[in-house]
Amino acid sequence: INAKYTGKVELNKIELDKLPKKIGIVTTVQFLGTIEKIIQYLEKNQKKVFIDKDKQKNKGQILGCDVSAAIKIQNKVDAFLYIGSGNFHPIGVALKTNKDVFCFNPTTNIFSKLGEKEIESYKKIKKAKYARFLHADNIGILVSTKPGQCSYNKAVGIKKNLESKGKKAFIFAFD
Repeated sequence: INAKYTGKVELNKIELDKLPKKIGIVTTVQFLGTIEKIIQYLEKNQKKVFIDKDKQKNKGQILGCDVSAAIKIQNKVDAFLYIGSGNFHPIGVALKTNKDVFCFNPTTNIFSKLGEKEIESYKKIKKAKYARFLHADNIGILVSTKPGQCSYNKAVGIKKNLESKGKKAFIFAFD
């Protein structure tokens, strides 16, 4: 069941003076219904807006594991505007595109810029988790059954690869 945000969006909370002229728009599925209004607002205020799609069904839609919509337009934009909550998705966009990412959360109407501190902290945590993974004997592989996220065949390949290196691997499928 898609959970779409239906609350009021206060467009004037987007700090236009902090955004560059050419901006890419990305969001999660919950906020797809808000992006058209936001695009119109940005264009009305002399911003050149870029939005596209790649692997996902909708323009601008990203997942934690798939920011291809951002990658597709990265050479056309100066920065990205992420519409959504939390830092997980915008960190992914920043890491894959090396562009600044501004965030606008429609539920709180808070506008911010993703800081280098958050990105560096994420990189350190990821590196530590990777080291822990390399030393693990038992590995769990998580596979979502959600459309656009299911990669069961890839998980089977990863499992075989890990087992060939003497690890025990388990696939956990979930929705």
